[in-house]
Amino acid sequence: MAKEKSQIPFVKAVRFGNFKLWRSRCKSHNADVDVLTVSTLDGLWMVRVPSTLEMYAFLVAAYNDYMSDNVSVKAQGEAVLTTVISNVLYASSIGNGYYQRALELCATVYIHPSLLSKKEEEHKQFMKDVKGLKDAFLEWRKGYDAAVKAHEPTEEQMHQDEIAEQAIGVLGEEN
Repeated sequence: MAKEKSQIPFVKAVRFGNFKLWRSRCKSHNADVDVLTVSTLDGLWMVRVPSTLEMYAFLVAAYNDYMSDNVSVKAQGEAVLTTVISNVLYASSIGNGYYQRALELCATVYIHPSLLSKKEEEHKQFMKDVKGLKDAFLEWRKGYDAAVKAHEPTEEQMHQDEIAEQAIGVLGEEN
């Protein structure tokens, strides 16, 4: 495979699923830093990953795999890009404290994997925190689901909406 084919283009975006990717440069402390920009197709959400972070090399490697002529390598690259970019989108757009706290707990375990070992003193407190978060989330979710259900339109309201839409269509045709 040609090296040019596998590189994320500079300035000109390439489409990947429902996202766009491109490389550019950014000034930081009077030095140019390469950045990888990922955005939604409409460009309303985006994140820039500087080459100084591990994630930059990770995304570049996944993109290189995605551009491979080898079917299994390409599929793996696509799966990694989809997962990572989606996770970044979720982490930056889900404004739910329970979700954000769960991410924090995952990051804590990544940094201190010993928390998962029953032999460690901190394990018991960590698992207590996890259980507390789970229980609080499930209780919140019950209330959330009940509120959503209480505001769902009835069959009659949906029927009335259909009639109104048909009337608007007929009136629009007459003009």
